[in-house]
Amino acid sequence: MSSGPPSRVPYTKPWLSVADQLKKMESRGLLVTDRADAEIFLGHINYYRFTGYCVAFENPRHVFPAGVTFDHVKASCQFDASLRDLFNEALEIIEIGGTIGNAGFVTRSFTGFEVSTRRGVCRVR
Repeated sequence: MSSGPPSRVPYTKPWLSVADQLKKMESRGLLVTDRADAEIFLGHINYYRFTGYCVAFENPRHVFPAGVTFDHVKASCQFDASLRDLFNEALEIIEIGGTIGNAGFVTRSFTGFEVSTRRGVCRVR
């Protein structure tokens, strides 16, 4: 049985600038038509989040079929963000409706309450 902390595996991946991250994806077959726009978008969304969306376009893993562009993956990211916003709006409506409904039920069900004091019970109606 080990008494010390587990040994760490050294992190061997080099740091890559946004420009180098784009070059890495291009080396895998992704077409980048507007480099400046791609760098801004990738710098905003983060490489690892973006590559999560790339998986749907890769075949096999880390290989983009001919014709897949940065804009295809970007559109997928933007669609997901829009869909997430719509779901959050709908959930907010449901949450507020449920809260209001529960508050109404509680106030209708309990017409008054009692508070104990040193001098006795105070009834509030």
